[in-house]
Amino acid sequence: MTPFTNTLPIRRLGLDHDESAQIETVYISVPEFQLETATQRYTCLDALNEDGGRFRYESISSGFEAELPVDSDGLVIDYPALFDRISRSE
Repeated sequence: MTPFTNTLPIRRLGLDHDESAQIETVYISVPEFQLETATQRYTCLDALNEDGGRFRYESISSGFEAELPVDSDGLVIDYPALFDRISRSE
């Protein structure tokens, strides 16, 4: 699991404020190497701009939800309870 997988749909969907989109994804489980499908929804809370943005991620398949602040490139800054980006100086 990595927050980088959220960057692709955030950038590709190009959502505006209050817009949402549902997508189908495929994961490869490790170490079993089995394919698993998952339905996800992204909702734009603050549109992506030079200061970053904010998106709600929902896994329709599992019920998991997270609010994701991102930088101007759409990379997740903080993934609550899972990841927190640190600066190079830390």
